[in-house]
Amino acid sequence: MPSARGARGAAGHIAHHTPDGVDDRTAATLSIAGSTASAALDVLGLGPEDTVLIGGAGGGVGVFAVQLARIAGARVIGTGSPSSAEYLRSLGAEPVAYGEGPADRVRGLGAGTVTAALDLHGTDTVHVARELKVPDDRICTIADQVDGVPAANGANAAPGALEGIARLVAAGRLRVPIAATYPVEDIRAAVELQAARHVRGKVVIDLPPRP
Repeated sequence: MPSARGARGAAGHIAHHTPDGVDDRTAATLSIAGSTASAALDVLGLGPEDTVLIGGAGGGVGVFAVQLARIAGARVIGTGSPSSAEYLRSLGAEPVAYGEGPADRVRGLGAGTVTAALDLHGTDTVHVARELKVPDDRICTIADQVDGVPAANGANAAPGALEGIARLVAAGRLRVPIAATYPVEDIRAAVELQAARHVRGKVVIDLPPRP
């Protein structure tokens, strides 16, 4: 959703209503990342009996995926840098650091059987999930293709998914951390911050009002 009430969404140029209780900056973050997370989790079909491993849990899509998985009742294990551990816990995930031997660290959490996995960056989490004996049809990727593993993107989101996410935000059940905001004149700095992959939360560009 762009930061204008009732403005057109990125996917398909469809207009969406922004509910009361959702400010324009937050609304602007929902369309691509929120829809992508929703589509990926629909592939996995998570419920209270699931333990899901989410790779890249602290990223732009991960912010939504972790919280939506928790709302579905699943236990969430999220991978990230050691410095992001507290941030991942704040989202509802149990953190596991990147690096050698991630499957052993997951087992060290006493997680029992990991039943599903979502790879939000590359294919590393796919390989870890397979090592943990997660079946391919319960692994999903958004950034790369792996034979036998389903992929998802925002265009696959179910009808009404974006509106449902917005309602969760308005109700206080899903939060969207805003890491930084920039005027459009400083868009290069915003892109550089995002590209560094150390940002925790969403980066928003403020557009000037139409005359």
